[in-house]
Amino acid sequence: MSRKMSYSLILAILFFVSATNKSDIPNNNDLPGIVTNQSTGEKIDGVQVIINDTIHSFSDSTGYIIFESFDFGKRPEKLIAKKMGFELASWVYNNSELLIEMRETTIRHLNGQVLLSDGTGLSAVEIEFFGRQVQSTMTGNKGEFSFEIPIEDNDISPNRFNIDGHRLQMSIVNDDIESATIHLKLVAHEMSMPQKVITVNLQSVRGTPTEEISVIINGEYYKSDNNGSLLIPANSKLSNIHIQGYKVLAIDTLLKSNQIVLTINKSTPMSQSQKTVLASDSIVADTLIQLAQNPEQDSMAIQAELAVSQGLDSSKYFFNNQEGELKKQGDFINSLKDSVSRLTHISHLDHKHLLIQLEELNKSIVLSEEAFKTTKNASSELILKLRTILEDKDREIKDIQEAKDALDRMNKENIKTFTWILLALILMLLMSHWVNRRFKKQKIVIEKTKEQLLEAQEMAKVTNMVYDYKKKTFSYSDNFFKTLRISDTKRKKAIQNSSDEYIPNELIDNEDRSRVLLNWKKMLAAQEPIHIRFKGKTDDNGTLYIDMNSQLDFTTSGKKESISVSLQNVTEQTENELKLINALKELESTSKAKEHFMASMSHEIRTPLNAIIGLADHLLSQKYLDGQLENLKAIEFSSKHLLSLVNDMLDFSRIRARKLKLNIEVFDIINLTKGLIKSMSNQASEKGLQLEEAISLELPQYLMGDQLRITQVLMNLIGNGIKFTTTGSITLEMKLDRKTPDTVYVGFHIKDTGVGIHQDKLHKIFEGFEQENISTARKYGGSGLGLTISKELVNLMGGELQVKSETGKGSEFFFVLPLKIAKEKEKEKDNELSTEINARKTLIKMRVLCVEDNKINQLVLSQYFNKWKIIVEYANNGSEALEKFDPDQFDLIFMDIRLPDMDGYEVTRKLLERFPDCPTPIIALTAEVNEHAEEKFIAAGMSGFLPKPFKEEQLLLTIQKFEKLK
Repeated sequence: MSRKMSYSLILAILFFVSATNKSDIPNNNDLPGIVTNQSTGEKIDGVQVIINDTIHSFSDSTGYIIFESFDFGKRPEKLIAKKMGFELASWVYNNSELLIEMRETTIRHLNGQVLLSDGTGLSAVEIEFFGRQVQSTMTGNKGEFSFEIPIEDNDISPNRFNIDGHRLQMSIVNDDIESATIHLKLVAHEMSMPQKVITVNLQSVRGTPTEEISVIINGEYYKSDNNGSLLIPANSKLSNIHIQGYKVLAIDTLLKSNQIVLTINKSTPMSQSQKTVLASDSIVADTLIQLAQNPEQDSMAIQAELAVSQGLDSSKYFFNNQEGELKKQGDFINSLKDSVSRLTHISHLDHKHLLIQLEELNKSIVLSEEAFKTTKNASSELILKLRTILEDKDREIKDIQEAKDALDRMNKENIKTFTWILLALILMLLMSHWVNRRFKKQKIVIEKTKEQLLEAQEMAKVTNMVYDYKKKTFSYSDNFFKTLRISDTKRKKAIQNSSDEYIPNELIDNEDRSRVLLNWKKMLAAQEPIHIRFKGKTDDNGTLYIDMNSQLDFTTSGKKESISVSLQNVTEQTENELKLINALKELESTSKAKEHFMASMSHEIRTPLNAIIGLADHLLSQKYLDGQLENLKAIEFSSKHLLSLVNDMLDFSRIRARKLKLNIEVFDIINLTKGLIKSMSNQASEKGLQLEEAISLELPQYLMGDQLRITQVLMNLIGNGIKFTTTGSITLEMKLDRKTPDTVYVGFHIKDTGVGIHQDKLHKIFEGFEQENISTARKYGGSGLGLTISKELVNLMGGELQVKSETGKGSEFFFVLPLKIAKEKEKEKDNELSTEINARKTLIKMRVLCVEDNKINQLVLSQYFNKWKIIVEYANNGSEALEKFDPDQFDLIFMDIRLPDMDGYEVTRKLLERFPDCPTPIIALTAEVNEHAEEKFIAAGMSGFLPKPFKEEQLLLTIQKFEKLK
């Protein structure tokens, strides 16, 4: 389901809940909406949303929001969404709902203006903000400033700002989610009486008082009154005066009235002639003008100069009262005035020359000691103070020189650093140029690779499409429509306009549509990739087969991002596969016909063989006339040879069809060997050969394996040894090759002293129907299947049959089989079964129902049953068997499979349906022998089977085995 559909469903549910919790029914003109986090998809509460600057609403705890009385016919022209820590990312309106996405933000804009008390902006001053990090900026022409602060710095107070240490008042104009606007007003400095103060009067160049003006002196803010006057503390330093929009032209002092007069002008700089005119009235005025021009001069020097000015004022006052008496000293006083006047220009006067003039001036004043004592003392003190000032100036010059030297050294270091940086930049430019060239080469390689991939895709007929969950649409590769044989414009538009997350229907044939959509839904639900082949559509209704691989892609937060789909046109391949499947079906049909033929031939051959072998065994066990023994043995040999040939043909057919299965069970390897040697000793002795055995004592007695197939292989190999040996012996050796905790590897070696095999023929003897040469087949006979079957059986049991031979000396066939070691309980079970079977010698008065339509087979069975005193009753077909059977009357049933009216499976099913709790075992007695026979017998409800032809011992063991189940 797409995000849009999900939001619609959520809105519908929330709208329903909201409606049921209210006493009145909502207005049909209400517009519902939902607010979510763009990155996580979570709902956000407390978001203020404003539509068209008029309609306001807030989202609730579930992110749901509703706007009353909204005109659905118009799309909102403007939408604003606000919440602390978030900003609007996107919004969608679809005539019935509003989907709003917010994203988290970390920056908040702080705007403001620095104002004086009269409301005018203070420009060109530095303002600092103290937050998580200290920020600073300069105010603009109207005092405006701006900072970007972290969203966490929500506490905006006056103590977070600094403007040269001023006290500030703050007013908030606007405190919004994304920004805030404030005004900072400098608080005017107020003097508290009776503190000793100095009055500062502000006047224009013309001498008229100024209006109210804001003044900053030494970082303190003052405001003059209507007459241009303001009060400052008496100990204030006049080292830094700032009057916005004005320039200080002169500073005059009036000691008696304890006042300072500042002459200011708006923007016209002070000329040297103006300074001279304004300074002619007072030596102190010249000094303060120098202070205005050099605001960074040390405060100690300024106070000393003021003290000098005060002393000179006293001297002037005294000399004016004694005008007549001091007339002759006028020249010296004028010289003093000139010297003191030059003192105010310390920076332009040689220090030593100044001191010499002052000392001469002090000596030249010849007045009465009583009259001029005060003046001389003041002059001496003045000289001392000036000496101190000059020494300080020398130190300052020295410090400045040292600072200049340090600055020069720093500049040299900076030049070196700049040189290294320049070299690094040049190196970076060279590297950038090299990287750019490499990038261009790589780009060319990538473009070529891309072209090759496109060519490979076209050759492989592979194309791609991707569904984007944000855009809610599919995107297609350039070769998409060409690969899928789509040229119809209408079909192309239908495919391109598909907006949901399901594969477009236009790509799928109607027959496969439901199957493909079912697998697609499973992919979306289980979030696992799928692979499916389906039949597609073509413009000309031709055949098109498509292989599709599809998977979901997710973002780092686990949200669905896209669906990647790879499509391959496999029409040609599929058509070839279909042809191959049809050929395989035909081959399988032929194989089944062959199998059926082999089974029928086996059945037809085994049935008379069963009669021949059974009757021959019966005649050999009775008295016979002279000359009959040789005939009977010939019959027995021929029938067994024919049976062996039939079995070899069936085994060869099953091996080639890979349908031969092993029957793993516990067996006694010693009994197996001794029984095998005993059964074949007569055949060896007839040719005057010795048949010997050698079993290693390291071998366990009880092992797990297919006893029947091991015996079959050994009989084939020993039989071949007897066949191709005229004198000497055949030896069977069994020894331990290696051992693991639960497995022994048994080595089987069959050696003979026969004719041997030529080296160039060794590789052919294991091929089907092959013997060393044609003369060998004529001389020794055989079908040529024995070694082939033996090799395949050994391979099937995990070994490899090999041969060593030398012409005229004999041959050795050998192989190694891995056989599991039997557990103790399995040994006991095997021993108990053997003891039980051997203990039952006779089965007197046992009643058997034999369902057999062949009269000869009935004759053979009757001779065995009569010998063991078993009561037998025959049914010639299935219907007769159903009529005769009574669970209380029979202990065992022998069931032939091929009957005239119905087969043995159907008879068995009907018997079990009629008697569901029947305890009587049913044994299949049939010439139908194949790899699935036993499974079919058990599935039909039978207890076991006995293949035809059978020996007397096999029939007896079968009866004893299943009779005890009764």
